Amino acid sequence: MHHTPPFTSSSRGIRPVIANGLAHHGTNVVANDSTTAGSAEKVTEKIRSHGVKDITMEADIQSEQEIQYLCQCAIAVLGQLDTVLRNCGIEYFAAHPDVTSSGIDEVFAVNLIAQYFADYGRPTFLTCTI
Repeated sequence: MHHTPPFTSSSRGIRPVIANGLAHHGTNVVANDSTTAGSAEKVTEKIRSHGVKDITMEADIQSEQEIQYLCQCAIAVLGQLDTVLRNCGIEYFAAHPDVTSSGIDEVFAVNLIAQYFADYGRPTFLTCTI
């Protein structure tokens, strides 16, 4: 039986390595990247070589509704979600005079609020089938 975790981001840094490693061990993968069109698709091309199922998404994880949509699409295509890997994160580097409230808002939206909603929705999505 293949396990299926959704990835909240999977195209940069260590994330493609994690996704590929999970696929290598028989895990279906949901690859998502809302900032770089086509980046998640490059990750899933490699994942498919392991014979597992995958879905590529471009959901904005700063939106509770899009997180729900991401999980619903994954369930519709793959049949289930077993775990939630919340591995997204952003940094905001600027000299103090250049720091803006919108930059700080984005960091909190991705690094805190999106993580909360991805985890908060987990019990519902883990028991849901479409």
